[in-house]
Amino acid sequence: MNLSGKNILVYGLGLSGFAASKLLAAQGARVTAVDVKPEAALKSDLGILRSLGVEVHTGQNSIKRLNGIELLIVSPGIPLEHPLISIAQKGGIQVVGELELASQFCQAPVIGVTGTNGKSTTCALIGAILDSAGIANKVAGNIGLPLSSVVPLSAGVAVVEVSSYQLETIETFKPHIAVWMNLSADHLSRHSTIEAYAAAKSRIFKLQTSDDVKVYNAEDPQVMKFAAEGQGRPLPFGFNIKSGVFLRNERIFYDWEGQSGEILPADEISIKGRHNLQNSLAASAAALAYGVDVPAIREALMKFPGLEHRQEFVTRKNGVAFINDSKSTNVDSGLKALETIEPPIILIAGGRGKGESFLPAEKLIRRNVKLLITLGETAEQLSRELSDAVETMYAKDLQEAVETAWGNSLPGDNILLSPMCASFDMFEDFEQRGRIFKSICREITDGVEEDK
Repeated sequence: MNLSGKNILVYGLGLSGFAASKLLAAQGARVTAVDVKPEAALKSDLGILRSLGVEVHTGQNSIKRLNGIELLIVSPGIPLEHPLISIAQKGGIQVVGELELASQFCQAPVIGVTGTNGKSTTCALIGAILDSAGIANKVAGNIGLPLSSVVPLSAGVAVVEVSSYQLETIETFKPHIAVWMNLSADHLSRHSTIEAYAAAKSRIFKLQTSDDVKVYNAEDPQVMKFAAEGQGRPLPFGFNIKSGVFLRNERIFYDWEGQSGEILPADEISIKGRHNLQNSLAASAAALAYGVDVPAIREALMKFPGLEHRQEFVTRKNGVAFINDSKSTNVDSGLKALETIEPPIILIAGGRGKGESFLPAEKLIRRNVKLLITLGETAEQLSRELSDAVETMYAKDLQEAVETAWGNSLPGDNILLSPMCASFDMFEDFEQRGRIFKSICREITDGVEEDK
């Protein structure tokens, strides 16, 4: 893809827009980068872009800058209905996202992973399996490292976490191995309906051919519906199936394209919980599809430590454990934490909601949670929907929530931050929320950590 001398506009200067601007500048393009936020509100060091010759404008709309533009790169947070996209398309300007741009400079085979929950853990686990097998790889995408920041890439494997927002703007992106983890209600403020959300996710299979492999959750009806339409060779995973990668007598087996055998007993996987068992099945399937030997898969599954902010043990004092599950940004992910963490639980939940009811969590909360501490924009909704199941208390911020949890705890309790909501009402992102939670926990316990 020759971009030298082309006039290109990048709209949105978050991580992906910043990385796309750097990539374009390195390719000799004339780059204009715009964000409606003031520069002080952006995380990226825009001075780096200016030093590369990028024309940067912040705190303003970019529509007036479309004159003479040959290509528009939009960040994932920009919806397709945005006036800028409509005007550009009517003017004959090509519009793509950062993922599509970066894929043009990736000659290495791609393992793409999408789904509502488990994407990041599965991507990192695939990377760990490839490491175990001695196969060079880069783990990038929605996991926090934009693909634009690791290309050009001509060797090894690109393991790419892919969101529905990114898939909406692909034109040629085609993973050699595409993994669809699961689907539950999320991002409905963007997609309006779960059907539209599923259709966006399904684009990961759209351009695959019979030379490619589609790895999919055989026990998720929406995933199954769309997986049937793709041309990639099918490789299902699930707990109660009899081919692909599956569970039998609490041991992981595979049976695919004439090869079969056992990978390992489920209880030898280092990351715990039924959801992480599903992640392990998916990662194993992707690795098998790429041709990784079973011993390398087994070794990685036994050693992989998990990711920060995903049911992460923080500290323990006086027999009370603090657990950071800040990545829980929807109800389904919260359910997984409530299923995995041992009761009694003191649960801290709340934030910016996604139009979901919290009632699906009622049964688990009634059984496993002794106290629910609510905060953020959904505090009132949480209390209204769940107060019949558990005692609830309100906290004005995370500091007060942790202090309240600690003050009401007894030896054997687990204080769990699993918000079941986005973080944007109080924090920059779930990572900042998790880091602050961990800092508060360590302050409260005076930095004294007992054995896990």
